[in-house]
Amino acid sequence: MADRVRAVAAVNGSFFDIATSAVFSGYDGDPLGLYMENGALLSEAANGRTALVLGEGGGAGRITEPRSVSGVVASDGTRRRIDGINRMPGRIVGCGGVGGDVLRGTRGVRLAPAHNKLCEDPDELVLFTRQWGTGTARTGPGSTEAVLGPDGRVALLRSPGGGPIPASGTVLTGIGEGAAWLRRHARTGTRLRITSRVYDGTGHRIPGEGPTVVQAGPRLLRDGAVDIDIEANGVPATALTQRHPRTLAGITADGTLLLVTVDGRDPGVSIGATLAESAELMRSLGARDAVNLDGGGSTTMVVNGRLRNRPRSAEGAPVRERAVGNAVVVLPL
Repeated sequence: MADRVRAVAAVNGSFFDIATSAVFSGYDGDPLGLYMENGALLSEAANGRTALVLGEGGGAGRITEPRSVSGVVASDGTRRRIDGINRMPGRIVGCGGVGGDVLRGTRGVRLAPAHNKLCEDPDELVLFTRQWGTGTARTGPGSTEAVLGPDGRVALLRSPGGGPIPASGTVLTGIGEGAAWLRRHARTGTRLRITSRVYDGTGHRIPGEGPTVVQAGPRLLRDGAVDIDIEANGVPATALTQRHPRTLAGITADGTLLLVTVDGRDPGVSIGATLAESAELMRSLGARDAVNLDGGGSTTMVVNGRLRNRPRSAEGAPVRERAVGNAVVVLPL
């Protein structure tokens, strides 16, 4: 990715779905949680998790706990929420979504994040854009899709789900009650109006033009003080004492962005860092606010086209870059 955009520097970004995970949803590399790129919402938020916001109104970056709200209005005025953006309907890796998400193996609805856990919801609407790829996820019998043109007009209804995404349009995929809603309200030739908004931790809207947002977590620093809110980010308490390779982002008082990696899994050289040690490291470098990005075998830093750290998938594993879902890159002026 760094080579493709001729980046001066780059680090890995958000958590992502990965085939080796016990909660794999089926799409390797799919970013988990909120992912906006130049104002385009490409993945819905895991509401409550911490995120790095860049490019907002030309100002300095910031760190906040955002949430996203998406919905659709049919031509008859009927409204419904959109549960997800560009992901497998019914399977929410990391939880933290909206609607009737249930943590697998439990009965209660869970709207808060749960790291490395899987939530399920049999009644969803998921929006697919061309950034996902050329075709939607295959969703099986009973699912329904509305294929929309660039003006939101329904060009085609198809069932089951799983088919081409138009080059200049989108697709709404429904399962369960979501499929029934499409069959009732998405008539061929009528328009569906889709809206998406993203709000920061204080409830203020993050504008839909320009920003890039990468959600991971947990937060490490807030206004210069250590603030590791593992509960809000769905991280187990054991994570506080575990040492792993880390990728960290911080913002200094003058708005400077800090991108930091810590190697690990190499006894005698570097064993990684705990979240508390990561927070102190970022504070020592001058950060006022800081967030933990994806780590472990994903932790990677490239500077001027060269790999500058030693990524390992496990202790004793060879040094090797892992394919990751997205990256934070520094571009030349």
